[in-house]
Order: sequence, then structure tokens, then C-alpha cells
Amino acid sequence: MPDKNQIILPGTTTTIYQPNRVTNAKYRGFTLIQTKVFVSLIKQLQKAIRLDMEGKNWQQLDIFESPDKRLFKVGIPLADIGKPVQYREIAESCQALTRLSVKIQPPIGYTSIATLAARVDIPVKERGRSIIYIYLLREVGEQLIKIDKSTGGYPEKFTHYIYEVAMRSKNKYTAKLYQIISSWKARGGVRVTYQSLREQLGIEGSEYTEYSDFKRRVLAPAQKELENKADCWFDCNAKGFEEREGKKVVRLNFKIITPAHTEENNIRSENIKHLLRSYVEGFGERHIEKLSPIFTVRLDYHAVQLKLLELKDWLEKNRGRDANGAAINDVASWVCASLLNEFSDRC
Repeated sequence: MPDKNQIILPGTTTTIYQPNRVTNAKYRGFTLIQTKVFVSLIKQLQKAIRLDMEGKNWQQLDIFESPDKRLFKVGIPLADIGKPVQYREIAESCQALTRLSVKIQPPIGYTSIATLAARVDIPVKERGRSIIYIYLLREVGEQLIKIDKSTGGYPEKFTHYIYEVAMRSKNKYTAKLYQIISSWKARGGVRVTYQSLREQLGIEGSEYTEYSDFKRRVLAPAQKELENKADCWFDCNAKGFEEREGKKVVRLNFKIITPAHTEENNIRSENIKHLLRSYVEGFGERHIEKLSPIFTVRLDYHAVQLKLLELKDWLEKNRGRDANGAAINDVASWVCASLLNEFSDRC
């Protein structure tokens, strides 16, 4: 039975575009609500971002009309963030954005630090909805909007992700980590230092000082929220995910998994099962069930095919006897045990 929470792609989802400098921005102290407010803020800026990507003038949009030319305001419906019983908490969280700094790498090559919000109004009712207005300094707003361009004028160095995936997260690190891996999706994966990832996620040096805690409190919850429910995810339990120097984890190797990648693996998995049922004497569903632990996205299916050829050649050359010279009376169980012995530790 399919997961009722699974996002079916394509579907009624909202694609968010943002500069990579926003994806890679560093901010500490953000709560889950504040993270969602930030995502919603970027959503409200989408019209301007898309116009900028097309090389058009976005500064004529209504949101940039303000008596104070140093600021522009963005309205966020509180219902986008939470339920009515949470509105007071959401409003207070928005007010706190005037005291939280964001570290962004602008196109001109230096690091800037600014509070995300210059001012936040109390919520107002508009057309039956509660709206809170966040005022941004123009220089901050421009960094959230402007997309880098190639020499030919085409947009580059931007991230796109699904708004609904980010907003349904329950762990405060999931939305940020989702944006980060979305920026790597076209590359299929990336190798990052453990320390740089902690900094990107805004994790203080005193938090999760042991990698095991970081994995349990940050990586594993994010993986659970994204796996098979987003357009991309990762597996922090994959072999080779962690690189160590001595006992210390220093680098992480993210392999980005997508629904298309999963579907391809499902097809390969079924092909392997068909080969086993068709060409291994006595191979049945009980053997397939025993092998179920190895049929994961981490399995190298080409290696399995090669192993099956190797086992076939062994049987022929050794006249149905194992490495100890004993007769192999149950070929199906022998093949099953051989595959488990070879591939269990890789999955």
C-alpha cells in the first residue's frame, strides 16, 4: 500500500526558486517556525525572483512600493505557517527575526551579516485571512531575489525545491537540509566536510558534539521526513557515507536519491528476482524473502548479475560442489546464502 503522505510527482506542488547564496546562507538560532517563515518569505518573493531570472525589471512590483525607500514589506498569511491556535507563537517568532542575523555570500564576493527583518508589524485581517507583514532592508531583499547570470545572461547558481516538502517538516533542520541537497541534485551527490555542513545548518559548536548525536538528531529525522516523500533525499546509513580520520568523522558523502532513481532500482530488482526464479533450480518466494534486506537503493545490481554468473561458473567447474568439496544438494539455498554473504554488508 502506498504511503498516504507520499508526494506524487508531478502534482499540485509549488516549485520555489532561490539564489544559491540563500541556500548556503548561515543562520543560527532559528526555530522550526522561523525556518518556515523564511521559506514562506521566499515564496512570496517568487514573482520578483522569476522576473529577475528572465532578466526583467522586478522593482516595479507592488511589494516594493513603500514610503520608506530603504524598506519593502512582504505579507505572509499565518495560515501558511500553522493553525490558528499557533498564531500568537508565529507572530512572536516573526518579531524575533528582527534580532536574528543571517550570513549571506553576495555576488560581489564578501560575506555580509544582517538581521533578516528590519521590522515586523502585528498581524492584520485582510479578506478573512490573518497576515503578518515583514519589512526587509532593500539590500537584504535584493540578495534574496537576485539570481546570478552567466556571461550569456542566463540564470545560474540557483536552487529549486518543492515548497510543500519544506513546509511540512517537523524537524527544524529538515527544510534547510532539503534545500541544500536540492542544490546538489543535478550533480547526483556531493562530498562535504562535516564541520561545514554543521555551520550551514546553523548548529552551534556546543550542540551535538558527538557525530552519533548529530546523526540521530539531524540527519536521521531529515532522511525519514524526505525519503520517498520528496523529489530528492539521501541515505545516511549507506556504506561510505561517513569518512573518518581515526575515529573522528570529518567528511560526509551524500548520494542524492530521486523517485526516478528509485523506480529504476525497482525495475532492476525485479529483473534480478526473475533471473533467480527462472534459472536457479528450486528458487522460490521464501528465498526472495530472505534476500529482501539486500534489495535497497544502495545495492549495485550490476555486481549482483556478475556474482550470479560467477556462481553459475563455479557450479559447472566444480560439478555442484562447494569450496569444501561437499555436494550442494540445495542449490537455491546455496545461491541465497552466497548473495547474502556478498552483499549484506553493502546495504
